[in-house]
Formats: sequence, structure tokens, C-alpha cells
Amino acid sequence: MAEKPVTDSAPAVDAIDSRAGRLVDGISIGSEAGPVARLAFAYPTGVECEVALEGWNTLGRSFGNTIQVMFSQVSSSHCVIERRGYDYFLRDVGSKNGTWVMVGLEKHPLILSGEHLLKDGDVFWLASFRMKFLYKRP
Repeated sequence: MAEKPVTDSAPAVDAIDSRAGRLVDGISIGSEAGPVARLAFAYPTGVECEVALEGWNTLGRSFGNTIQVMFSQVSSSHCVIERRGYDYFLRDVGSKNGTWVMVGLEKHPLILSGEHLLKDGDVFWLASFRMKFLYKRP
């Protein structure tokens, strides 16, 4: 599978490939056996994507991230999603435009030193890029 350049307006859409460094629906993923949780999102063009999470997930624009999100407002190293036992935690790592989580009916910034316990159906944003956490906890 040939890698494709990805932009905000025209993301690549490729088949699922679990090898690190490959583009999958406009993002690059790493690999780890038995991912349980997923992230769902859609690019501004309407292309919908879903990717499996690993135990340690870095999200950002840089190629070295576990999940590479090619969207101009996302920082090169934006946030981390970490699995601890059966739980997943979201933490901003000093992004320029922030990581935001939906709490009730309001969008709140995730403070640099804090973290958010993700639950199935939680919605969060990397700057203005919306993602949804999907997870059926055992």
C-alpha cells in the first residue's frame, strides 16, 4: 500500500494496515496485539474514520505519533491516551490549541497537569478536531 500525503481538505482513505507508520483513513497507526477501545472521527470533507487504540497512544501531526492526525490546528505532539488496567485516560501534553472534553452539555479545556477518564461515547477535541471514544469495558 503506497503512503499518501494527507491534508485538512483531502485525507487519504486506505485499507486498515496494523503496521506502524502506515496511513489508515488519513492517519498513521502503530501496532499492539488486542486493542479494545477505538476512536471515531470525521474529516471536514466528510470522510469518516475509526482506529483501534493501543495501551499507550500519542496523538498529533508528527509522523512518530501512534495516531497521526493531519489537521492544521492539531499540534505535532498534542495529547496522550493511556490504558491503565481496563481504563483509558486522556491527557494534553502542552498542545498549542488545547484538548477539550465534553462534560455534561459543556466543552471544557483539559488542563495540562490534569487527565480525563474516558468512558464509552465520550466526545473530545484536539483544538477543533472532534473525536469520539468507543469502548465496551469488560
